[in-house]
Amino acid sequence: MLKSKDALISLLENLSEQIVFDNEICEQIRNYMFEKYDIPIGTTMDMIARSMLAEKTEFILFCLVDGIDTVLGSDHKEEFFSEIEINSYKTMKAVNEKIEFPIRIPCFAVTEDQWIGATSSKFFMDLRREQLIKYNANAQRIMKKIIKGESIIFKMLPNKLAIKAIKILMLGGLFIPNTITLNIPYDSDADFYYDNGEKELVIKSISNFDISDGYHRYLAMAEISDIDPNFNYPMEIRIINFTEEKTRQFIFQEDQKTKMTKTESNTMNINRASNNVIDRLNEMSSFDFKGQIGRNDGTINFAAMSDFVEYFYFRAKKQYTNLDIRNVANTIKEQFNALSEYDPSYITKPLGFRELAVIFHVFSVEEDLSKAVETIDTALKSGVINSSNVRQGKITKTLFKTISSLL
Repeated sequence: MLKSKDALISLLENLSEQIVFDNEICEQIRNYMFEKYDIPIGTTMDMIARSMLAEKTEFILFCLVDGIDTVLGSDHKEEFFSEIEINSYKTMKAVNEKIEFPIRIPCFAVTEDQWIGATSSKFFMDLRREQLIKYNANAQRIMKKIIKGESIIFKMLPNKLAIKAIKILMLGGLFIPNTITLNIPYDSDADFYYDNGEKELVIKSISNFDISDGYHRYLAMAEISDIDPNFNYPMEIRIINFTEEKTRQFIFQEDQKTKMTKTESNTMNINRASNNVIDRLNEMSSFDFKGQIGRNDGTINFAAMSDFVEYFYFRAKKQYTNLDIRNVANTIKEQFNALSEYDPSYITKPLGFRELAVIFHVFSVEEDLSKAVETIDTALKSGVINSSNVRQGKITKTLFKTISSLL
């Protein structure tokens, strides 16, 4: 491609918004794509009306832009594809390679309509290539509603930041495999059975699966595979055979898991540089507060401490080395030890959000440790900075402007 896939998707989203309410144009495009490339009409309308583009292959996106160009008389495909690519794609059909049926999925039966097993990203990409995975809007999370006159459409808006985070972990081999759930639509004509002897779900025929859980993980795998066709990653798979109503109940149930706050969740991320700093500090025999930074106990709250370390030392968008983490840990050790040397009672005092906000702020603006600890001690003991003017909450510039004015 001459430009990125993201740029092409952005163009197609804009073009789709312009044509989606014109039934005649949409009909011409979907008919062209069906006759020229064997792309099902429903697939074309999912892309135009619901922005289901991120999951599609480069070839399918080419077909859509070619369809739009043909009907509207535009030449957008020349912006994104080379002449060789255009000539090659124009001779292809939607499915060149066929998955051989029956599909056999090694798994264990949980109930008569639910099975769990292990597979890999390649299996999901094989299904994707043949357009056997669909996003069923009637049984999924709420989509964005767009109204134009008397017409209404619903668009899928994937969380691009979530997809990017998953991709980074997968490419680094750090993503812990979890479950993607595919539903065999209850009222479909799918022909399948569970082989109890071989412990396999045998699918003799199916028009498509609905993806019921794991959509962003699926998109992340798709984006990586588009760049590296040899990419493969172990994954769990759950196959269900639910009605739309039961699928909605399943999604609701999955969403009822006890949720952590963003701060709590961040402390569980072993790849977060600030967490690594705190783990190192907790093990340093020369750190006066060794072992005192805890998630549930200890005089210093792990989550709050981690957030302050992240804010002051790791906000830049880059990868951090072990040397960076070591240097930050040593800096914080020196600062906090200076505070405990000034007044040893700080070692046993609870240091909450308010205290940490003052400590980290003062150390960031005053390089002289003796002056810094004296300022911190005076501020904390005077009561001028208290819970009424520095409340537990987000770490922002406004917070430290407030502290500066009080100091």
